[in-house]
Amino acid sequence: MPASRKYRRTDDMLASPLYAHPQYMAWKATWQEQRDAVLGEDAIKERAQTYLPKMSAADAEDYKEFLSRAVFVNMSARTKNGLVGAIFRRAPDIVGIPDKFKDDLEHKFTDDGNDPAFAAKLIVDEIMETGRVGALVDRGNKPTDVPYVSIYRTENIVDWDYEKIEGRWTLTRVVLREGRQERSGEYSFFQHAILTSYRVLVLEAQNDGTHTHVYRQHLYFKQGADASLEGAPDEVRTPINRGRTFDRIPFEFFGPFSGTAEIEKPPIRDIVTLNLAHYRDYAQLQHGRYHTALPIYYAPTAGQNKEYVIGPNVVWQIGPEDEKPGILEFHGTGLKSLEQSLVEKENQIAALGGRLISQAQAQASLSDNELRMKEANEASLLLNVVRVVDRSVTRLLRLWVQWHEGAARPRTDIRIALSKDFLLNHSGAREFRAIHSMYMDGILPIEVVYDYLVKSDVVPEEMTLEEFKSLLDNPNSFINQPDFEARKEGFADANARQKAKEDEAARASAEKLAKEQATQSPPGDQPPPQDE
Repeated sequence: MPASRKYRRTDDMLASPLYAHPQYMAWKATWQEQRDAVLGEDAIKERAQTYLPKMSAADAEDYKEFLSRAVFVNMSARTKNGLVGAIFRRAPDIVGIPDKFKDDLEHKFTDDGNDPAFAAKLIVDEIMETGRVGALVDRGNKPTDVPYVSIYRTENIVDWDYEKIEGRWTLTRVVLREGRQERSGEYSFFQHAILTSYRVLVLEAQNDGTHTHVYRQHLYFKQGADASLEGAPDEVRTPINRGRTFDRIPFEFFGPFSGTAEIEKPPIRDIVTLNLAHYRDYAQLQHGRYHTALPIYYAPTAGQNKEYVIGPNVVWQIGPEDEKPGILEFHGTGLKSLEQSLVEKENQIAALGGRLISQAQAQASLSDNELRMKEANEASLLLNVVRVVDRSVTRLLRLWVQWHEGAARPRTDIRIALSKDFLLNHSGAREFRAIHSMYMDGILPIEVVYDYLVKSDVVPEEMTLEEFKSLLDNPNSFINQPDFEARKEGFADANARQKAKEDEAARASAEKLAKEQATQSPPGDQPPPQDE
């Protein structure tokens, strides 16, 4: 890391691990690109030639001007934020949590005092950016301490191992890098020192003939300096739940397609790659515009001038004295080629689901089939992420409650469900009429209708199902509505009132017809009177 680079994240201040998993080392540079692209222009330009190589024959001052004119249009962050926002447009549903734990769940679920919804959003954000994140359920040394969840970014998950135990692949070791703040020296109050520690989670086999395993934590830290994994741990902890040890490591991996330790490609990786290429083309275009946009004047001279400064505020002295002065202007097509290259890359990013222009403009430039395909691909990606997060955060919730109440087994009725509103297209009048018709015909229950109307933004999210049903049964909610008017006249609804009117009209018509027939018939043909 260059010495001039600023530490924009706390993790950047931690020491790089000397020993790491081979996959970690292979993906480390990719994660750095992902982080820088999402942070934007400041982070990109701090790494200078890493992302914008210096042109040949350019000195330091030339490159400084070249870099300053470059513009990084941050389509990567906009895309990531759009994908995360599509999932968290509505708050996740959490069910099965005992009432006595709900206050701790809201304020003490994570080690930084946040609730599961916030933890899930941070996890999804990390998945979109780097394709990986992990979470550990832990607790303090006191039995009365409330358990908590610690989230580890991918750069801090250094190493891991799996072994087959009783025929199943089981996580047996995870090395986690952590940062701690220390203040030392004469001016300790003003000095920050972020030092590196390691927490190694291990599942140790017991040598007592029982074939059981016990989960332990090995802690490595060094006072006043960065720790290393060499030698024996400084501390060993054995987490206990009401006198019982754990037979598994309470750590969950998260990825865009699975919940395993295998590192996966970040969902926005292709967009970041194109975004960086777009940045390089934009820098060259701006450089070319700067040197060719304004004309250069020249005048004849008898002398020899071998050095020429490019710019409109100088006069070149060239040619014999009898030539006329003139103006040099750029008429080539090189800049047009760069401009077209930018447009092509923007179209490619848009085709991959990148957010770089307004949604209306993007949709207007696509055919119906292209738009449907793009929406289907994006929905498929989001659905994969949601399913992984739902499953793994549900496991964390169940273990958190189990440890909190000291139960032998986790509750199976606890779960979290992230919103899947991104699967619901914008509803129109036709869809609403179909839903209403199916409800009136008894095909759909009111619970399904309520859920559909909430997701379609017709019914506010804050309104519960019970409140919705209560409003349906309240005539005051439907003033000047046909059913309400019918109820005021004593009918169940407008249909019942209409049927009663039709029956009354049919009865009156039958009576009128009977009277007419009785008047026209001869006296002898009169039917005998019938008893009342």
